[in-house]
Amino acid sequence: ITPGFYNLVRWQAHRHVSRQSYAFFQNDFAGRIATKVWQAGQATGDLMESFIEVIWFMIIYTVTTLALVAGLDLRLAVLVVVWIAVFGWLAKLYLPQIRKHAE
Repeated sequence: ITPGFYNLVRWQAHRHVSRQSYAFFQNDFAGRIATKVWQAGQATGDLMESFIEVIWFMIIYTVTTLALVAGLDLRLAVLVVVWIAVFGWLAKLYLPQIRKHAE
């Protein structure tokens, strides 16, 4: 994540808040709104860093597993690839249903 990412998100949140009506500011403390705008940058950056770390870990883990298993026997590597494909297909199939029931 680039160093200016946090501030970019903060400025976007500031622009969004500045377009709110007068009543929006009457119903909340100014310090609370400012704190939420400030924390939005850090929270979004932390979320993106966590997401990138998880994806990177999955890629490295998969490639390493395939390399080690292929070193033993190529047929085992094919089975691992099939397992990964089936796992991805099942996730694509069932995750929307799980999200729907979680609400």
